[in-house]
Amino acid sequence: MEATGEFRLPPGIEACVRELLAERGGFSRLRHLQLARKVADHCEKYIGHDLAGRPAAFVVVSPRAHPQAVRDASERAHAARAQLRGAAAAAVLVPWQVGEADGLSYSVTEYAHPLGGHDLLSRWRRRSLGRRSIAWLHDVSALTIDDIPESELQARVVAPLGRLVADAELPAAVRAAGRAALAALEGGRWRARRQLAHNDFWWNNLVRSARPSASGWPYVIDWGGATVHGTPVFDLLRMAHSLRLSPRAFARELRRNAQAIGGVPAQAPHHLLVAIAELGDRLGQWPKAQYARVSAEWLDYLLAGVRAAGGRTDAIDTLDALPARVTAE
Repeated sequence: MEATGEFRLPPGIEACVRELLAERGGFSRLRHLQLARKVADHCEKYIGHDLAGRPAAFVVVSPRAHPQAVRDASERAHAARAQLRGAAAAAVLVPWQVGEADGLSYSVTEYAHPLGGHDLLSRWRRRSLGRRSIAWLHDVSALTIDDIPESELQARVVAPLGRLVADAELPAAVRAAGRAALAALEGGRWRARRQLAHNDFWWNNLVRSARPSASGWPYVIDWGGATVHGTPVFDLLRMAHSLRLSPRAFARELRRNAQAIGGVPAQAPHHLLVAIAELGDRLGQWPKAQYARVSAEWLDYLLAGVRAAGGRTDAIDTLDALPARVTAE
């Protein structure tokens, strides 16, 4: 696989960007982003600049190892937007154009500002737009929530949870929470549900529009792992965890989300365990030890929020059997 610094832009992509920007402030150049390669399927990224030198387009090119990765992510973004309406749909950033060059898929999208940076303004933007994205997520839940059909429960919920419970490499408390989810499902105290899910929903996948006339709401990007029939709560957990919301602040969002999906906050760990079990079935190159550690951290954080939410009902009779801190094992 070519190193990032040696990557050569396939012919035809620059011409495509030039044409797309012709009526959007013109085109001056493409700048290759020299990003650290953290995964094997690293995509190459470019910024297209207008005649005034301002960033105007964002270009993503698939790696040789996964030539259709960008096309697949674009299709998932379009599928996600199709499930929504109004402002909720507009937050899903979809490309201006998707194409193929030299056997690699690529996309050209409106440029939007990332939320990185360590200065005070960057940190404020991350927290502000992150909280707005959680409000957006509650709308997504309300618009797309549905019961998992009885015919799919075994494959979608029971079997993955069974494998999680039997996995000795996972922390005991994670496996105990998996058993609790199975018991609640079998006892009729919890309904396994599904909704549109991004599956990598954290602040780094939010961007803000570069257009002065745009609203202050963030765009949600990087839909490569999304599914229209995903698991509730997981996206909420990931964003809240990345923003480091306090248990009390997280509890408020758990209560709002429980209303959107139909349930109570104390059922949130059951949904999370289904998501963790599904992840375990498709780890790919993710090290198992890291998956086990992060799963414990997520459950630990969620349980703190659930306990802060209070108002537990007998829909869950197993929370108190779990340790106060999962990661303290």
